[in-house]
Amino acid sequence: MRPIALALAGAALAASSLAMPAVTVVPAMAASPTTSLAPRTCPADLAEWTCYALTVPRDWFGPGDLTASIAIAVMPARGASIGGLTFNPGGPGGSGLEAAAGYYKRLPQRVKDAFDIVAWDPRGVGASTPQLTGCTTRRARAAYVPPTTGPVDWRAFAQDLADALAPGLAACWAANPDVAPYLGTDFVVRDLEAMREALGYDQWSIHGMSYGTRIGYRYARAYPERVRTLLLDGAIDPNLTMSTWAAAESWAFTYAQAVFSSTVGDAFAARFARVLRALNNRTVVIDGRTRTRWDLTPVIFGDISSQSQAADVRTLVNTVYRALFLSATPTEQRRAAAALARLEREDTSAEQYTINMVTCADMSDRPSIEQIANFAEAAYINNSVGAAFVGTMKGLLCEGLPESAERPYPVLEDELALATPPVVLNALGDTRTPWLGAQTLANYFTRSAFITYAGTQHVIYGRFRSACLNTPITNYLLYRTVPFSTTCPYAQLRPL
Repeated sequence: MRPIALALAGAALAASSLAMPAVTVVPAMAASPTTSLAPRTCPADLAEWTCYALTVPRDWFGPGDLTASIAIAVMPARGASIGGLTFNPGGPGGSGLEAAAGYYKRLPQRVKDAFDIVAWDPRGVGASTPQLTGCTTRRARAAYVPPTTGPVDWRAFAQDLADALAPGLAACWAANPDVAPYLGTDFVVRDLEAMREALGYDQWSIHGMSYGTRIGYRYARAYPERVRTLLLDGAIDPNLTMSTWAAAESWAFTYAQAVFSSTVGDAFAARFARVLRALNNRTVVIDGRTRTRWDLTPVIFGDISSQSQAADVRTLVNTVYRALFLSATPTEQRRAAAALARLEREDTSAEQYTINMVTCADMSDRPSIEQIANFAEAAYINNSVGAAFVGTMKGLLCEGLPESAERPYPVLEDELALATPPVVLNALGDTRTPWLGAQTLANYFTRSAFITYAGTQHVIYGRFRSACLNTPITNYLLYRTVPFSTTCPYAQLRPL
């Protein structure tokens, strides 16, 4: 789940005409009377994989002849296969096929030797069909222009964004009556079970990442006997609502600020805090261009949960500090401007609507404009306009969608016991899936292991040079040995 929950568009994948090697799994050409599996051409970057299209009912819970097609790619185990390891890279809207090559490269050789790796695009994403059509990109108008410094009328800000977002979402829903209502996680969980059955596995080993942890958790709830191992990486609170999601920014960003600062050291924490306070009352010139808190804080915190961007975040904060209180050299300013350019990015693709449809189907309640304004005010006071902006956008994610878009899960009160308890993994300062939600998810399993990473990286396994992080999880996947709960120190990223 990206910070403003509006990105992660699945790019179209180019097809390859290369012949596919035989796969070690035994695909059933008809997994059930309502599903069927057929070969398909793999994209060019997955030439060594074997690809399929799985036809499933579009509505698993009602009558109808409409179907969906789930794109699947399988990399056979290099040795004797012990089963299928499948993953979801998050989103909602993340393409498993698009992420497959990088994911496979990060896996330890022992895991590649033992498992068939199964990538897939959830319905409505990437190479899977059907997809939303006729949804125009959304651009907020400026009926209320928030001030560059000083107090913000958060109610006016939230109302203005709501007025800008609602028509586009309403039109997208209306234009897709046979697609939009069938994109929630309830349907994805049934698709995942149909994939297992069609590919001939007795059980899944599941690596859910970010939003993928919701898929993994809900699959385990629905089919506990079909779960061999379950790794929930960058985990989501199982009882998250739209209100609690939006309200969390009032503390999540401040926690990320503290954890990120602890990884830098050298008085960085004081500089960071001073910069955030000063930007509420001043603007700053970087490389000849005036920048405001609206330019800087969303970018800084938007990338603070990606450790590969940590150097750019440090450069930006340090240069803004020098420009505000000391004197930043032209070289420093150019470096900061370059860092800002790398960190700034805008997603204007229509595919972002998939995020809205899935999230709004899954989560209960719709906060009012007044509630959203209160969430934003608290986030602003506790941290910055960046935190307030993210909270506002999260609270407004369902503006314009009808009540029929909702398929929320009931509030959970009982633990789930699996034959092999799961491993939950989360960074202490993750803004995208805050640590508290991950701990809450771990609490909803009997005897689960919870591994904390003392950094801010969102989604962790296989990304670091860290025996503390990698060895116990790899052993868990291979041998079902549940590790002890622990905290692992800050570590260096592994290059791809």
